[in-house]
Amino acid sequence: MWFQLWGLIPKEGMDSYLGGKGRMLVRLLKHFKMSDVTGPKMDQPELVTLLAETMLIPAYRVQQYMQWKIIDRQTIEGTITHRGISASGIFLFQ
Repeated sequence: MWFQLWGLIPKEGMDSYLGGKGRMLVRLLKHFKMSDVTGPKMDQPELVTLLAETMLIPAYRVQQYMQWKIIDRQTIEGTITHRGISASGIFLFQ
């Protein structure tokens, strides 16, 4: 994700979930680290991001750590559980 600080200075943010660990890295001008957050406070939020991305990356939907429950004709609940961390979300299709 790329954005500008005060509308002038380029910043970029990269989030990841790898090996059960979440991370958010923000750099200024692509070279200067502004923030690098890891640990339990990032693990579940990044798992939530991964769950949301299942709509964009179909291969995620069929992984063994994913569970799906049909609520009605337009709604499903997705739950992702990985390395002892869980996140759930409701997906509405209209």
